[in-house]
Amino acid sequence: MRLVKKFRKSFVILVLFPALLFSYSANSSLFLMDIGAKNSALGYAGIASSDNVESVFLNPATIGSIENLSIAIGYSPILFNMYNYYFAIVKKNNLIFGNNIESIGINCSYLSVGNGFETDATGSILGELSTYQYLAGIIYSLKFISINKNDFYLAINIKYLRNHLTDAYNGSGFSFDIGLQYFPAKVKSLQVGIVYKNLASYLTGINESESLPSILGAGMVYNVMEDNTIFAQTLNLLLDFKVISDEGSSVNTGLDYQIFNILSLRLGYRYYNNINANNYSFGMGINYEDRYRVNYTFLPEDEQFGGSLHQISLGVEF
Repeated sequence: MRLVKKFRKSFVILVLFPALLFSYSANSSLFLMDIGAKNSALGYAGIASSDNVESVFLNPATIGSIENLSIAIGYSPILFNMYNYYFAIVKKNNLIFGNNIESIGINCSYLSVGNGFETDATGSILGELSTYQYLAGIIYSLKFISINKNDFYLAINIKYLRNHLTDAYNGSGFSFDIGLQYFPAKVKSLQVGIVYKNLASYLTGINESESLPSILGAGMVYNVMEDNTIFAQTLNLLLDFKVISDEGSSVNTGLDYQIFNILSLRLGYRYYNNINANNYSFGMGINYEDRYRVNYTFLPEDEQFGGSLHQISLGVEF
């Protein structure tokens, strides 16, 4: 990880130091990692998703198709003692143009990397460390309707970033995400999304600054089945492709099966071209009265990443 290279005058021994050396696909950096318990159950596919407030972390344009005030709070252990906490809120608004074609959102995420010790060149302990990263973003989305009634949502996410390795070695800065979501009028069962993350991003430290790798992604959601009988079954296929500058690429895919409009069963798979890992995921969701939501994900045991993981998030609409 690039930020580790900033250590010059002292050596930092972190309990979780090996985790910091993994690539984005192992969730080593909050500024590159994918976030969300529902997203992880679907292999972190969701760039085009329209019914999931957690998808704002994948593509800011997805907030435009969320009709009601929606809130999501999540907790995800990542590796060893790494924990991610996140929060998102989305609401339709009439800031400039009216007619409910605008949406505003806030997304925040905090990654605790754990505690360790800072030592000097001789190995003497100088003190304890608390290493963390966080981001906070404001999203604005605008809806466009073309002549042939295709719906487009265009959004920008302005993020503040903070990276704290030690009191002496830390950085902060800003980053921008731009996203597009498209609903073709002639193919009602299809949704398409495109996102460019970490555009014009940088972190400034005490002695230097650096840019973050950018992420270019495209995805789709295809409604394979919709049953409006008493069973109220739906089956959605999600597929994303992402390219991370200087890091590699990934293919993310998931299946989301819902019955009775209450219970969702999910399966996901993630392929990374630069890492060998167990990339399957399983999950479920409960949707109560189309208002309260609970999402759970199980990531199977993988020796490289310290065993199996469980993730959970809660959501509510008003």
